[in-house]
Amino acid sequence: MSEPTHPVSTESSPITPESEPPPPKFSLWAIALTLFIALLNIGVYFYQLNFAAPLESQEYNLLLFGANVYQLSLTGDWWRYPISMVLHSGWLHLGLNTLALLVIGIECERAFGKLRYLAIYLFAGIVGAFVSAAWQYQEALNSAMRRFDMMSWSSLLQNDNTVYITVSLGASGAIMGLAAASVIALLKQLNNPDLTKNARDTLKRPLYNIIAMIALTLINGIQSGVDNAAHIGGAVTGAIIGFTFVLIPKKKRLLDLFVVLIMGGILALIIHQYSFSTDEDLLAERVFIYQELDKEINSAKVAHAKIEIEKAAEQELSTLPTPLSENQITGLMVQAPDLIEPSFILSDDAHQRIYITDEEANLVSAYSTANDDWELLFTLKLPLPQNDTGCSSNRCRGMGAYGAALSADGKKLYVASLQPNSVSVIDIATQKVEANIETNFFPRQIYVMKNSPRAFVTSGVENSIAVLNLSNNTVEKKLSFPDSQEYQGAFGVQMPAALSPDEKHLALYDNVTQAAYLLNTQTLTFSEKPWFTVENYNDAVRSFYFTPDSQFVWMVMDNRFVFANINTPTSAITEYHWCGNNNDIQYGQYGINTALTQAYYLPQYPSKAQVPLVTTSLKTLNIQNVLPIPTKGEYIQGIAETKNVWVVTYPKSFYVINKQQSVDRNIISPLLCFGAIPNE
Repeated sequence: MSEPTHPVSTESSPITPESEPPPPKFSLWAIALTLFIALLNIGVYFYQLNFAAPLESQEYNLLLFGANVYQLSLTGDWWRYPISMVLHSGWLHLGLNTLALLVIGIECERAFGKLRYLAIYLFAGIVGAFVSAAWQYQEALNSAMRRFDMMSWSSLLQNDNTVYITVSLGASGAIMGLAAASVIALLKQLNNPDLTKNARDTLKRPLYNIIAMIALTLINGIQSGVDNAAHIGGAVTGAIIGFTFVLIPKKKRLLDLFVVLIMGGILALIIHQYSFSTDEDLLAERVFIYQELDKEINSAKVAHAKIEIEKAAEQELSTLPTPLSENQITGLMVQAPDLIEPSFILSDDAHQRIYITDEEANLVSAYSTANDDWELLFTLKLPLPQNDTGCSSNRCRGMGAYGAALSADGKKLYVASLQPNSVSVIDIATQKVEANIETNFFPRQIYVMKNSPRAFVTSGVENSIAVLNLSNNTVEKKLSFPDSQEYQGAFGVQMPAALSPDEKHLALYDNVTQAAYLLNTQTLTFSEKPWFTVENYNDAVRSFYFTPDSQFVWMVMDNRFVFANINTPTSAITEYHWCGNNNDIQYGQYGINTALTQAYYLPQYPSKAQVPLVTTSLKTLNIQNVLPIPTKGEYIQGIAETKNVWVVTYPKSFYVINKQQSVDRNIISPLLCFGAIPNE
């Protein structure tokens, strides 16, 4: 039998009015658990209010934290039952529950001891939350207002396409359990025939107060906005457990523990049985609610990222180098008379040289970057077969040197289409073609693995990927995109691709189906479904850039820049679009620098004497460099970078300019703006 709140003498001498029991001595340890729970609730609310509220809507935040919502709790989120016990909707809600906890909990803890008290509190709170969810679900089933053609749940719209939710939270179910258990304990003590009238009156006062509190709470729960189901469930559970405990002698700790484990096991089985509903409508509501929550989270992330960008941008502006005048910025124009339409620039900083391919002249030239002398090292030029199609360009004949790549040791150069439909293997030391590997029609780009003798050669026209074995210069396998076909456009089309730094994946874009795929470089298999898709050709991916850890990727399109995790590329981490109505931007040269810190843009117009090469920080969107680039009255053919300079190519020459300089940045309006493309 549990000890009474006020100890009663068990000696043989009768209790008289003159020998009333002394009041219990105050002990902080005796009420430590109640104080801990009260402080825990206060601490959690303070944390959720000040540090863990990422969303503007309080309802969304509570849903995110773990509030009890029957559409979620009954379909797998059983953890919401205990979590919701420490959540509160406001200071008033928290204050009333804390006051009730202190008033009832202190006496209950003294009466039952800590283990029993904790069991009553937890079981009553969890059962109360479970009963609340089950009751709300049953009410929804019985309601003619319930519809499953869902459009919105944030408010009660004036239509039937609404998901109605009730967010339930708070410690009141657990407190009601403590109250009911206290009533049982007090009734047990009043049942002692040896009590004096004064002692009996002393026990009746808290008994009546607690019964009155329970009654008022339940009456108040009739009004809208109060979770009476949780109150009733908690009170009934507290009464049952309290009655069980008063039947067990207080010092039987092992028996207490056994009873707690048995009750916990039964409760766990019941909750597990009813927390994984197969109701299709209920599951549909669960999916819809989480979709809406994801939208809110993503919107909050974008808004937070925008604020962080603005802060970083302000700090960065003060650290940018002082602008120079145009006269103070001079580049070096290097004459290259063999160049007709330079196609591709490959930088080799390790060996201090660059390689320039020319599609129309069908050549590759090597230049030294050592000591900034830009000396021509060699040019390898091969004749192409005659073509009677009447086409005036090698590009539409499907011939001419284009993409190039270096071997891991930098001793061999691989050039696409120096020989038609082939990749040429060039020994850099002897400047001789060692082999021509026939690959696919008009190969355009080459991706050489550093830790494997494999290379991948892409043909945007044939829409295929040739896998090369560089140890014996053979084609190991030829791959085509799933559910695709040959490209029917101009021969000049490229297939955007990038090899991840860990060399496990090759990102590829199918220009026919407007879909990106990941190719496993070991198994040579494509991802089961498109990795990333776009709706129209104007939004097609033009290039990929993997981060050094291979976990993230930049995707550059004609009208936007998207930064995403490779596992969830459709959920952009960061997204930018060209500012304003910059329709002409897509006709220039643009991309991301090798350090992945800047986006660059260079117009191509020959009608102007010079055009600005603009670099924009991908972190802050500040314009960092504006460099005047002469046009020579011709279209700019290409742009690339070495460690220290930008290299811009023209027919018959190329221009070299220091990357770190800049004229006045304010002469250029922002090119990239935060967020997705605005709706028309």
